[in-house]
Amino acid sequence: MVRATRGVAAGAWYFEVKVVHLGPTGHTRLGWATNKADLQTPVGFDAYGFGYRDVDGAKVTKAWRDKYADEGYGEGDVLGFYISLPDGERYEPKQPDLIQYKGMPFHVQVPKEEQKTPDPVPGEYSFCLPLLHF
Repeated sequence: MVRATRGVAAGAWYFEVKVVHLGPTGHTRLGWATNKADLQTPVGFDAYGFGYRDVDGAKVTKAWRDKYADEGYGEGDVLGFYISLPDGERYEPKQPDLIQYKGMPFHVQVPKEEQKTPDPVPGEYSFCLPLLHF
C-alpha cells in the first residue's frame, strides 16, 4: 500500500486516478483508509479502509468483498473517489497540551475523563494506492 502525504479529517474530498499501465500480472485496489490502516496489506483488508478492486469491481472493507460494479476496471480507465466527513472536526486527534517552562516545552497532564474522544472515531483518511508489481 502507498499512503498519501496529506490526510483529510473533515469536509468533502475527491480525487481521480487514471490507470495507465497494469501489465499482464498487475492489479490494483484503490480507495480511502485511515492513518491506522496496515501498510503491509491492500486497502480494505482491515476495518480502517475501503477499497475498490480492479479484478471484479468489488468494494472491500474488513477483507469482505461486496459486489459494486458489473465488471472491474483496467488500463485507460479514470476512477473518481469521493468522501464526506461532515462532523470530522469532532474526531480529529487532539494536539498535546504543551507549556513552556524555563524555555523548554513540557506536556500537560490531562485527566483521563477529558482525554476521551467520541466513538466511533473515523480517524484521518488519506487515499491509498497499492504497490504494483510488473
